[in-house]
Amino acid sequence: MAESSAGVTDQAIAELELAKVELTAGHLELAIEHARAADGLLAAETPELDAQGRMILARAQGALGDREQGLASAREALRFMQQSPASRQAAGKWYALAETIDELGDEERAVEAYQQALACVGL
Repeated sequence: MAESSAGVTDQAIAELELAKVELTAGHLELAIEHARAADGLLAAETPELDAQGRMILARAQGALGDREQGLASAREALRFMQQSPASRQAAGKWYALAETIDELGDEERAVEAYQQALACVGL
């Protein structure tokens, strides 16, 4: 993607989409590779995209059996999401992150993320 005329953020979004496809297809190492490529392209002003990349990493790492690294990536995703303004779109991302954290076995942080999802829609 380095040869593309697309903007850097667009390139990062494309890498994240590829990471999601690879994760869904069960190609966990490729998902991690694309998520890390996106991370290398993203700037500090894109917290929701940063969070999305970390969440993909967390899911792939957890699926590979590396629960601790998955939880570390999920904690980074939480940190980025806390910088994101409340919106319906953010609520969906908080919910997905809560599910990821719950799957990794951290119920306390999962509950906090579920509560953030609800707060984003005024509940």
